[in-house]
Amino acid sequence: MQISEEQLDTIRDFKKFAEKFLVIRTKKGDPRLFKFNRAQRYLHDKLENQRREHGRCLAVVLKGRQQGCSSYIQARYFHKVITSRGKKAFILTHDKEATKNLFGMAQRFYENLPQGLIPKADTANAKELYFREFDSG
Repeated sequence: MQISEEQLDTIRDFKKFAEKFLVIRTKKGDPRLFKFNRAQRYLHDKLENQRREHGRCLAVVLKGRQQGCSSYIQARYFHKVITSRGKKAFILTHDKEATKNLFGMAQRFYENLPQGLIPKADTANAKELYFREFDSG
């Protein structure tokens, strides 16, 4: 698949990428594209400002339930892993089942990407997505 300059810009920009390519499951169980809600936009703006000012992000997020912050962080890490070399991401929750659900979100992101947009994962199982070409997972 040949990637245009416009697609390349979309791939590099996390917010554009998420809203164009990442599929989430709604509370009703329906698939839909990731659209930032108010809490996610706020978190994104704070992290991006910090990244621009300091070259990196460090945040502790105290959040209420069902605001989409976990989905946002999972999407952000997924994007970083598939667009950067040598990145490893692991999200751990207070509960084994919740951690499994969050990893399921990363699997859904990967499975719903247009074919050829990124290299095929060398490892794709219940516990890991690994991309040898990027040495990321």
